[in-house]
Amino acid sequence: MGGVVLQPGSLGDGLHETIGYKSGLAVSIADLCDLLSGTKYPDAILENENGFVRLRSEEIQDLYYQALYKVGYTDKRFNGDGLGLFVYAKYAEHQCELEGVSKLFVEWLPKMMDVAERAGTKKMDPTPLMKEAREKFGVIGLRIAFDRLKAMATASDLDPFAQSQHQSEWLDRLDLAELKKRSEQEPAHGTFFDQRFINFLANNKERIGEIHWRRFEQMSAEFFHRAGYTVEIGAGSNDDGVDIRAWHADADRSGAPTLIIQCKRQKEKIDKVTVKGLAADVSYNGANYGVLITSAELSVGAREVVSVRGYLTCP
Repeated sequence: MGGVVLQPGSLGDGLHETIGYKSGLAVSIADLCDLLSGTKYPDAILENENGFVRLRSEEIQDLYYQALYKVGYTDKRFNGDGLGLFVYAKYAEHQCELEGVSKLFVEWLPKMMDVAERAGTKKMDPTPLMKEAREKFGVIGLRIAFDRLKAMATASDLDPFAQSQHQSEWLDRLDLAELKKRSEQEPAHGTFFDQRFINFLANNKERIGEIHWRRFEQMSAEFFHRAGYTVEIGAGSNDDGVDIRAWHADADRSGAPTLIIQCKRQKEKIDKVTVKGLAADVSYNGANYGVLITSAELSVGAREVVSVRGYLTCP
């Protein structure tokens, strides 16, 4: 593939647009460069803000693959294998099925394209191909066909040069910078914490310690809400140390909570006073148990309290 000379500002503008309608996030140039640190792309993006930049086509594709992964649009970074050739290694012990399914692809792809063209659509229905792969080559054949089709669909979805790139998935935008600010506004896509922030943090777990402490509480409340609990989040201050109260779905909310949750988004290790304080709050509120959610580690003293009292810890 050849090189592309990019007009000043076009690289950042294109990324802003694609990230916006695919992930629903508005990401500044500074934040985008920060997310892509460790690659060569921040220099190219910054240079292009004021001048022409030349990148190879495959470099632009890789930039989009990495950027869309870092903002949480994909659950893993796409490596550009748009033909699904990885199946030859994944199913190396099933040469007969590999060869057979490959022949089916050669046979069926032109047919599916013809059907789509006659129907006036750009979407192809792979159902006949998958059915024949299953009938002729069993479950392994079906898995091979599915993996290849998924790779092809992913490549089409993420490729900045593909027309399918411009299909909007989010109608509104959420500024990524808001994750570091306090807000009591009800999220557009969630009860306590917006799904777009969840998608972002799922791929950037190391940044959880950077979000605003109130966002950390809201994220924790969203988790228990989705787990089926009735959740009441505290005011964020003067809440007597109880950040979240939660009841089983069938429990009487006028009674004691099923559990109380304390959230600690901090860099310092959790001390034993915090652990003992949570235990005291559980007893005082009549809850069945308490949960401490933190972005930090437990101190030696806190671990001793946990061990002696038989509390459970999760990594």
